Amino acid sequence: MLPSHGERMQDARAFLEEIAGNPPGLPYDPSLLPKLFDASQEGSRISLEEITAGIGKSQDLAVRILSSANSALYALESTVTSLSRAVNVLGLKEVRNIALMAGADTWLRNAKLPAAFDGARALRHQILAAELAKALAQTLQRTDSTLRIKPDEAYAAGLLHDIGKVFLALRRPQVWAAVEKLRNTAPLSFAEAEDEYWSIDHALVGARVLHYWKLPLMLTDSISWHHAPQLAPDYAPEARLLCAADILAHEGLGPDGALPARAAALLPENADHAALAAAARAAAAKAESTAGFAG
Repeated sequence: MLPSHGERMQDARAFLEEIAGNPPGLPYDPSLLPKLFDASQEGSRISLEEITAGIGKSQDLAVRILSSANSALYALESTVTSLSRAVNVLGLKEVRNIALMAGADTWLRNAKLPAAFDGARALRHQILAAELAKALAQTLQRTDSTLRIKPDEAYAAGLLHDIGKVFLALRRPQVWAAVEKLRNTAPLSFAEAEDEYWSIDHALVGARVLHYWKLPLMLTDSISWHHAPQLAPDYAPEARLLCAADILAHEGLGPDGALPARAAALLPENADHAALAAAARAAAAKAESTAGFAG
């Protein structure tokens, strides 16, 4: 029997309180991620030694970073065997992306999610949205002075934008299943079905967790409002960009190679839509070639 609307709203409030009291953990030292965001900003006082020490506490993350530094992409003459050298080879922004991917990969591949939750598909969508968000930011920053998010930060936002779905499926599998059933029964998006079921959506859930992990406000706000960018209080251009990337990740380019109308409407009027479409096409191709994308 379906719980009453009041019971569902009460459960939603309890869920947010539960997250506040016991947020999902990271597969490495939780202080590392905010340090990586801080260290990649100009004027940061975070040292490479501090970053390397944090990475070294996680065997899985250390292996990922060493493997990336030794990949064909970087093609060095000698093998990279130390973490400090690997961090220097990759750069802090790439190390940060690897750390974010490690977190997403752990939740989607190793967590006890409902059998019907397609973790591989969710990861592919996250990677595609990340590449698209980065490509849109790179293209828009040439003409849009209101856009404050940098391309690498847009990538991070794209990679994390739907992580709230994972937390929902982990902590409230019965709610996730009910929302999925509602979405498949009525012509609703997942976010619309969530709002119909218990008046909050995965964007808010994900942003709440990222806030507890001390990620930058620009990322958490963009993620929180990416399904309602018109309501974003502080980072509306960034929320619109993320929403456009999400739409592109779901719909792709039109038959004529143009941006979908819903995505185009979110971007500045003076934007070069042909350039944006070309950037999106290249981003989609890059996402397909990413290691593990077909996983």
